Amino acid sequence: MGDVTYSNFSFTGFAASDVSQNAVNISASGVGGLQKTIGMQNTSGWTSASNTFTYTVSRSSGTRVFDLWAATGASSVIGSAFTSTVTATNSSPSPNPNGAVNAFSTVGSPSTFTAGISSATFTNTFAVTSASFTAFDNSFTQKAVVPGPLPILGAAAAF
Repeated sequence: MGDVTYSNFSFTGFAASDVSQNAVNISASGVGGLQKTIGMQNTSGWTSASNTFTYTVSRSSGTRVFDLWAATGASSVIGSAFTSTVTATNSSPSPNPNGAVNAFSTVGSPSTFTAGISSATFTNTFAVTSASFTAFDNSFTQKAVVPGPLPILGAAAAF
């Protein structure tokens, strides 16, 4: 999608009363589409004891790298309960488990990627403890690579 490739999808669990409603959603938003979101949903809810969704996001080359990421888990099923853990390679700090995970809309800061990173593997693990859950999202942003002061000074000196 745009300048990002999603690959290496892996699913386990995700038993639902209607598996035909399982959907992976990918979107880009913001100026230049630099805010990316990927997630899964099933309006009938997932009820198996353990669910895992893993995928890789990468950029092949260019002037943009990954910057921030956040993840959320949500449920519209009354009485549902689940625990969640979300990890991303090359990022820190580790996200908080359960519900909103360093979401952009919360007071907690989103996790950041190591400088210059252009690939990350996300792993979402959910354990359903009662009823079911219906959706989760991972979001990340890209930022331009800004040249450091030495190349700028060198260019100025050459001029």
